[in-house]
Amino acid sequence: MQKYTPEAEISSSKETDSESGMRTTDNWFGDNQDISLKYLVPSKDTDLSIEEMVKNNPFCSHLSDGQVRQLLAESNAKSIEAGEVICADGEKADKVYLIVNGKVKVYKTDSEGHETGLAIIEKGNLFGEMALFDKGIRSASVMSIEPCQLYIFRGNIFLELVLG
Repeated sequence: MQKYTPEAEISSSKETDSESGMRTTDNWFGDNQDISLKYLVPSKDTDLSIEEMVKNNPFCSHLSDGQVRQLLAESNAKSIEAGEVICADGEKADKVYLIVNGKVKVYKTDSEGHETGLAIIEKGNLFGEMALFDKGIRSASVMSIEPCQLYIFRGNIFLELVLG
């Protein structure tokens, strides 16, 4: 077991956004020099097609072009305004979301209504997939923090293609 030191606290805080204390797509994997972010987090600086965004995600990088087309054919595109709750803690998880444009925050709310931010997720990233692997119940809520364009994948099809 590692002993607590103030230095350890300072170094672990580098893994979070300095202003909000939340993980972002820029610091999600911390300072691990062995993992290049370009392989793990889709680039938000380039204009990628929807197909390229899907293939850029680690869960989907092994899918064939035909499988990506199948996943997209079974999906729905949806535009949402800032401040909309997309999925809520405790809900049944049957969808995975791809952010085509915009930003969302992942958060937990305690019994007194206090919100704790967990992550900010941006264009080109998936969310909602964790609950598909974890008993099918959402463990956090997700809200848009700016207008977003999403692709919504049916969870059963996503799992079948990703695990198939």
